[in-house]
Amino acid sequence: MKTIRLFLIVLILIFLPAGTASLPFSDTEQSSSSPRITAHRGASALAPENTLPAILAAIEAEADFVEIDVRETADGIPVLCHDASLLRTAKKDGYLQDYTYEELSSLDFGGWSADPCQKVPIPTLAQALEACRGRIRMNIELKSGEGLEEAVLALIEAYNMEEQVVISSVSLSCLEKIKEKKPDIPTGYIASSPCLELLQEETVDFFSVSAVWVTADFIRQAHRLGKEVHIWTVDTPQALLSAKALGADNVITDCPDLAWSLFAQKP
Repeated sequence: MKTIRLFLIVLILIFLPAGTASLPFSDTEQSSSSPRITAHRGASALAPENTLPAILAAIEAEADFVEIDVRETADGIPVLCHDASLLRTAKKDGYLQDYTYEELSSLDFGGWSADPCQKVPIPTLAQALEACRGRIRMNIELKSGEGLEEAVLALIEAYNMEEQVVISSVSLSCLEKIKEKKPDIPTGYIASSPCLELLQEETVDFFSVSAVWVTADFIRQAHRLGKEVHIWTVDTPQALLSAKALGADNVITDCPDLAWSLFAQKP
């Protein structure tokens, strides 16, 4: 097993065709022919999504990033969960924002996809940061919630991880708040449909886009403006190799181990 790499968020001047800016948070170790690999909601093909076991599985699979979804509990604790509803992940009626962290801690967030005899608790963002610090970079997706940006930034600062994270959201206003307070943290806009009108948006350092519509032309235009393109969610050999061929900077996948094996075989 190779030594787990720690990727620092840096701006590196690189030679590109005329009129092309430098890409954000480039990594000198990154091969120009292979995208970085982000484990979607943790390595969610290997462990229940957005849990500590999924994060640890992403680290074990040597993903470059782990992507997590963050919401706020009724008592203001940032926790990991993709859905607003608790029904799918915890088999509980109601919405996460209506429960305190203590109430959520009694639920099993892994029984729907793991060994039902072993309870998997909902992790806090603080626990996730602790698990990842010095071991893997993080793509923190912010879900809805008034004041969530401030709470998340406070934790990132407390763990001294400003150079180990990127923050993404479907909300431009959310990204603007992040940039106002922490302009050096890379921010990504999540798009499920073409967003050409946003390519020059100053608050966006990278685009996290659906594999359904992304094109090589979109990626070229983004690169000319110094922005990266991350493609989601690519879980099959065909989809992963297609994303690589398009020139994606990062693939977001439930199967980071599969991505590694394919990219190693296909330089």
